[in-house]
Formats: sequence, structure tokens, C-alpha cells
Amino acid sequence: MTPFSLKDGKSKGEIKRYIKGVIQDIVENILENGKRVKTGFSDLRLGCYDDGSISNMLHPIEVSNSVSFVKHKTQILDESLKLVEQIRSMKITEPSELLNTEEASNADEKQTSNATAIIRKDGSVLTPVTSSLKLNLFKLQRVHIKDEDRNTIIDLCKNYLGIDIYEDTDFFNIGNLERKYDLMSSYSYEGTKDEENKYDSIMMLEYNLHRVRMLDWYATTFDGLFFIPLAIENASKVYDEDVDVHVKINKGVVEVIIPSKELINPDMRGLEGLIYEEDVIKELLMMPESSDISYDTDISYTLADSLAESQASVRAQFSGAGINGNPRYNSDDYGREITKYIAMPKAKSNDIEFEFSIGSLRAKEKKWLGPALLVNPLTDSFHIEYSIKSKHSDGDLSGIVTYTK
Repeated sequence: MTPFSLKDGKSKGEIKRYIKGVIQDIVENILENGKRVKTGFSDLRLGCYDDGSISNMLHPIEVSNSVSFVKHKTQILDESLKLVEQIRSMKITEPSELLNTEEASNADEKQTSNATAIIRKDGSVLTPVTSSLKLNLFKLQRVHIKDEDRNTIIDLCKNYLGIDIYEDTDFFNIGNLERKYDLMSSYSYEGTKDEENKYDSIMMLEYNLHRVRMLDWYATTFDGLFFIPLAIENASKVYDEDVDVHVKINKGVVEVIIPSKELINPDMRGLEGLIYEEDVIKELLMMPESSDISYDTDISYTLADSLAESQASVRAQFSGAGINGNPRYNSDDYGREITKYIAMPKAKSNDIEFEFSIGSLRAKEKKWLGPALLVNPLTDSFHIEYSIKSKHSDGDLSGIVTYTK
């Protein structure tokens, strides 16, 4: 079955060398692409998604340098740069002098003295004392940007945007803007539209820069670890469904990291609820989707989220844990969230094993396997073994994905 024959005058040595080369090519092809699949069955392959194809070479991700994280951070910083330009372009009239403390006090006293007197049956007169809470709650109050907030914005602009606004005396000028609160903790502004827009822009700038700082800080949780998102491809022309994937790594080559509420930079303990509420975990660990690759289901939402949301609302209403009925989240919410994006290994196993399921795969379709593996490498190289069973495969799909430093 080769073009060589003894009848052609070829020596046995030449024929042996040629056949050896053919066998070597076949073996290398099988190692790289797996066994040749029988006609009529699907051909499913597991590996690392690399520039549009599924590779059997692992490319672990450093979370702080991941494409999705860098892209999201860049978007926030670009928006912040535009906000700085917008704020600088808003020219607001200098604020008028405020009433001094004594004048303000006299004004309150006058309001109290003008209140309707109450005459008792014995002829004595009672003058109602207007509630200070009511006075402060419903009257217009000048909007101030605290010195602490100003200094923070100045420092963050310099550190993240490379812009020095320290000498820009007009940057924080919001004129005579005032606001009034109501019992529902909402408020209305009293001032020009430019004053209101400038204040909102300054607050959004502060929020954006704080968010970037939190993202950077939280990303240090994963320093030194390998984040390994695996992907699966149906390389055949046969539709497949009910796909079950078994993944195994030998112990001793990596330390698997268990997703839990304990998985956080120790310096950030106490901020788990805020990290959950701000969707920081999703922004860092969820892989990007496109027309070429996507998740089988929306892994960012589970039925447990609805229950947890209700529980958080109850805590806010009855335990004082929330502010004005707004849910306050905690480390349990954080722990539940992180298990969506980092795979949990099977318990009581001699090796490190994971199980994944995919509902269906069209011909030539690629999907993220689900939550990614998170490991601490103990050697300069290791491999991941996998086996796949599905409704329309021959039941003998397996392979190896390799990492080499």
C-alpha cells in the first residue's frame, strides 16, 4: 500500500525507511488530532481556544493580563478621559457666598418663632419646636464635594489617566447647586442644568476610577495562578447532543484551587459583598463570546441567584444590613458567584477530576466548556487528559492537552 515495491528494484532498507516514515506520520497525526472518527459519527475535540481554532497546547491566562479584563479596563479609562474633557469644558459661574452658621441658625430660629402658638386650657402658651430633622431633611442644602473626594479624584486621575488636575481650580466648581432630600432618600436638584450635569460627571468619574482600582486590586487574588478556560469543538459535519466531558490531571503536577468565599486577596476581606454587587468577578473571569465561540448556557445566572436576591432584600428590611431597603450582599453571595466561573473538582478522587456537560453542538461549532480550571502549577509541564461521550459519537473520543513552559 505504498508506492515502493521490490519489483521496482528498491532495496528492503529503502522500503523499511519509507514505511517507518508513513507510520510515524500516522502516529503523530493521531496524537495531534485524535483517532480517525468512523463515518456517520461526530468528531468532538477539547483544547484551548487560540485565534479561532482549538489547540491541544494549553495557553493558561494570567487574569490581570486577560484580553477581556484589559479590554474592559481600557473601556472604563477611555470613558473617564472623556468625562475629564467634558468636566473641563463646563464653565460654571463662581458660587455666591453662603449664609454663615449664625445666619443659618437665626433663620431656623425665625422659622420656629413664626410657628403657630398653641394655647392650653389654663391660658399658658406653647410654641411648637420645629423638628431639626424635618428642617434639614426638606430644605435645600448646598451641594459640596468633600476635600477627601477631591483629593482621591486628583490622585486617581494622575495614576490612571496621567492627567494632573491639582492646579485646575475650576474643575470642582459646581456653582450654586443645591439639592433637597425626601423621605424615600431620593433627591431633586435646584440649580442650572450645567451645574447638575457637571456634578453628575464628577461623581461618575470618581466611580469609574474607584472601579478600576478595585478591579486591579481584586485581580491580585489570582497572582501566580493559571486560569485555564477549555473549549470544545465539533470538527465533523454531524450534529451532536447530550455531551459529557471528563477531565483528569495527575496529582503532583498542579495544585487545584477550590472556588469558595475564601478565595480572595486577604487584604480585601470584608469587601466580598461589594465585589459581588459590582459584577467584578464576571468582568474578570467570564470569557468573551462571539459569532465563533460562545457558552452553551448563560453561566452568569442561576436559579439560586433569585433566591439569594430575595434573602438579601429581607436582610436589608429587617436586620438593618441594608440602606433604605436596598439589598446588602455578603461573602456567601461572593462564594456562590465565583463558583460559576471557576470549576469545582470532583470530591474523593485519586486524581484531580472535573465533569462538564454541553447540551448540543452543531457541525463545526465551538463552545466554552463552562467554568475554567484554576490551578497552581508545580512543574514546568503537565497535561490534561479528557474523554467525551455523547449521543452521536462512537463513545471512544479522548485526547491530551499539554502545557509546556
